[in-house]
Amino acid sequence: MLSLSRRNICGVLATATVAGAGLLAAPAVSHAEGTVDDEAVQLLRAAVEQLADAEQFQVTMTMNVEVTGRGMRQEQATTYELAVQRPNRLSLRTVDGMEDSFVVSDGETLTEYIANFNRYIEQPAPADVADIFLNELDETVMTTMQAFGMIGALFSPERMASYEDMLREATVDDAEALEGDDQPSRRLSLLLHMDGDELGAGAGMGMDMDEAFEMPVEIWISEGDQPTIRRMKPDMSKMHERMAEEMPHMAGLTIEMWHDFTDWQLDAAIDDERFAFVAPEGVQQADSLQAAIEAFTAERQGGPGPRELVGEAAPEFELALHGGGEMKLADHIGEDIVILDFWATWCGPCVQALPALTDVAEQFADDGVVLYAVNQQESDDQVTQFMADKPYELTVPMDRNGRVGQQYRVRGIPQTVVIGRDGTVQAVHVGFGPNTKQQLESELQTLVDGGSLVGE
Repeated sequence: MLSLSRRNICGVLATATVAGAGLLAAPAVSHAEGTVDDEAVQLLRAAVEQLADAEQFQVTMTMNVEVTGRGMRQEQATTYELAVQRPNRLSLRTVDGMEDSFVVSDGETLTEYIANFNRYIEQPAPADVADIFLNELDETVMTTMQAFGMIGALFSPERMASYEDMLREATVDDAEALEGDDQPSRRLSLLLHMDGDELGAGAGMGMDMDEAFEMPVEIWISEGDQPTIRRMKPDMSKMHERMAEEMPHMAGLTIEMWHDFTDWQLDAAIDDERFAFVAPEGVQQADSLQAAIEAFTAERQGGPGPRELVGEAAPEFELALHGGGEMKLADHIGEDIVILDFWATWCGPCVQALPALTDVAEQFADDGVVLYAVNQQESDDQVTQFMADKPYELTVPMDRNGRVGQQYRVRGIPQTVVIGRDGTVQAVHVGFGPNTKQQLESELQTLVDGGSLVGE
C-alpha cells in the first residue's frame, strides 16, 4: 500500500494554499450563502497590496502538518526561508525539517536541488517569479514549491482577480496574539466555494475534484501600519471526505495543516549570493524531474531504468482483460500506435492521469492510437469497484503478478509507454505532471505524421 508520504501531505497542502490565494481578491459583496464583511476584505487587500508593492522581500515560513487516526498521531514542521527580488529572482531553502532541498532563480536560470534524489535540475527562469510558485513552467518543480502557491498569487494581482467569485462569507475577530508571536493579529474566518478548475494542476493529488465544494479558511493578519499575513489554516474536512472516497489508503485519517509566516522584511536589501546556486559536493545534474527519479531509482535498485527502453523493441506479452477477453501486443504491431499506462487504483497520481490519457487517446483514435491501462497486481473486483463511478471507459489488461511491469522496468507508477507502429518503444514517462498531457499530444502527432521520437 502507498504510505502517507511527504508528497501526499504536500499535495493536500498545495490544494489549500492555492485555494487561499484566490480569496485574497474577493470583492466586498453579499451572497445568498452569507455576508462578506467589508472590514475583512479591506484587511486582506491591505496585506496583499503591501506585498505587491514591495520590489523585494524576505520571510520565514513554517509548514505544519498533524495527522491523526488509526491509533497514531504524527506531527511535522518544516521551516523555509524565502527571498524574492522582482521580477524573477528567488531563493527558497529549507532551514529546518525533513530534507535539505532548495529552489533558486538568479533571473536567468531556475535551479531546483532535490536532496532525496541527489540531483539538481536547471531550466530557464520565467519572466515572473509568481510562475514558479504556481508551477507554470516548462519542467514541473517538486511539491515544495506547489505547497506555497499562495505566495505567488499574493504578489500577482492579475492572478488573484480570477478568483473573485470564490468568496462566500468573511468575518473578522478582535485582535489577539498567536502563540509565540508578540504581535497582535486579527483572525479572518472565510468560506470559499471551490471547484476542480480552481485548484490548479496537480493540486487534487489524483482525486476527482470535478464537483464543487465549500472550504472554510482562517487567516491571521497583523495589526499596524504594515499588515502582514501571520498564519493561514484551511478546514480540510471536505478534502478528508474526498480523500477517503478516491484514495482508500487515506481513510480513517484526519489531517490538519497550516502555514506560519514570521520575520517579514519588505524592501530590505538582499545579498546577490542568496540567488546563486552552488551544487553540493557529489550532486549530479539531471535533464528533468523524471530523469532524476529514474536515475536515483536505478542507482538504488540496480540495472537499467525504464527510459533506456526507448529505441528498443517493445517486450511482447499477452494479458487477460478486465471484463473478459485478451490483449496481445503482437496484434497491434504494424497497425497501431499503442499507449501502455501502468497503474493501480490506490495510486493518487495514477488516478489523476487516467482522465487525461483517455482524452488524448480519444483525440487520436481515428489515427490508430490505442490505450491500454495495465493494472498492476490488483483483483478484478478492485478494478470494477474503482470504475463504477468514473465518467470514462478503460481497456484494462490485468497484470496480476507484475510480470509485464517487470518487462517494462516499472519501478514507480504511473508509468506511460508509447510504442510506435513498428513495435519500437518511442517514449517513456514516469509520473504525471501539469505538462504530461501536452507532451503526449505532441509525441503522438509526430508519430501519426510518420516521424520518430527516438534520438530526440
